[in-house]
Amino acid sequence: MASVLLAPAFDELIDYLIERATPDEIMAFELSEVAQDRAAELVDRNNAGTLTPLEQIELEQMMHFEQRIMLLKAQAAGALKRQS
Repeated sequence: MASVLLAPAFDELIDYLIERATPDEIMAFELSEVAQDRAAELVDRNNAGTLTPLEQIELEQMMHFEQRIMLLKAQAAGALKRQS
């Protein structure tokens, strides 16, 4: 399986957002339609077994990023709940 090469950069971005963005801004974040379409294409190709090695890396990076965003949004939701 390919390794995730950009994970540290993604983690730095997430850490930056945690420190700088408001909980409302974090909750409002959504990937662009282009990025969502690309992710869906990669998942479909992965399911079909037709990913190239570079596409496998790209998919793994997207999955890692999505996991981090979900964690960030969970933290933001908790902060919003505490504020109310």
